[in-house]
Amino acid sequence: MYTTTRFPISYLQIDEKAKTPKFLQIVNSVVAGIERGLLKPGDRLPSINETSEEYLLARATVEKAYGILQKQGHVTACYRKGFFVMGKKAYRRILLLVSHVSESNRMLYNELAGRLDRRDKLDLFQYHYHAETFCEILENQLGNYNYYVVMPHHLGENAEVQKLLKKIPAGKLVLLDAHASVIAGGGSSINCLDGDELLVTLLQQEHLFKKYDGLSLVTSDHEYVDATWYQVLNHFCRIRGIRYQVLDGFEQEEIQKRKAYLVFDDTDLPVIIKQVHGKQWELGRQVGVLSFQEQGYKELLAGGISVIGTNRARLGEAFEKILTTKKRQSIKVPLQFLQRTSL
Repeated sequence: MYTTTRFPISYLQIDEKAKTPKFLQIVNSVVAGIERGLLKPGDRLPSINETSEEYLLARATVEKAYGILQKQGHVTACYRKGFFVMGKKAYRRILLLVSHVSESNRMLYNELAGRLDRRDKLDLFQYHYHAETFCEILENQLGNYNYYVVMPHHLGENAEVQKLLKKIPAGKLVLLDAHASVIAGGGSSINCLDGDELLVTLLQQEHLFKKYDGLSLVTSDHEYVDATWYQVLNHFCRIRGIRYQVLDGFEQEEIQKRKAYLVFDDTDLPVIIKQVHGKQWELGRQVGVLSFQEQGYKELLAGGISVIGTNRARLGEAFEKILTTKKRQSIKVPLQFLQRTSL
């Protein structure tokens, strides 16, 4: 049942100087009014023309805002009567923007989706490490989602990227493993691959590296390596007095005895394991392997592959906390280290 009483138009907050687009400001004002109980189920919103005239806004701007509110389930439109606040709880729409759809990002998606209500919707987008694609996706989706979970990686220092991220209200933006300068711009942040955490973790497991003379970081175009990890690994090797090397993939490499390998791309694992078996060596004795990001099969592969990476359960808890409290916060998630026979 919808009431005919129109809620006062003064509940809208439009800031002419704000970087947030005006249609988004309308959306945010209505949602805030509903959450604070100022707008109740059945209340009629001011018409598109009324809002347009009162705030000197283009009719298309108000129309776009009301369309988004409908899509998000906050209001409904009745023919010739107007727009009314919905009585049931609106579902949430969340955008997840990642560099590319890798296996680890699929598992990230599944972890976040598992923390949502059944009616909520989580959409996955990828930008392939291109700043233009990143900006285009966000620009086209502004206002279409309740939350934007973004993994900017090395694009975080790009001026256009930072400018666009500032258009998203801080309470709706969640940054994953973002550069400090991006986090300072606004929004909540979850850091899962912190360089300091990596050093602490390696020092805690220092005894596992005593049998090796060197450590090679095997990088990949398919998995992002945080810049601080190169520095931390180099520092750790200096402390341990062992050689440090960075390899671009392993297809053209030959396995070295008494060396440990931190492998970022899972497609390099079979290549390494095949070479180890070909020399009749044993993982965890003559050669060490530490893989990036847990996958179910790694516990079974070659007697068990040791893993370092994101603690997805703790990441999911941090994500759920941000959505529940609706407060801007910065959360650091400890790294996950799983010791198995390969190291």
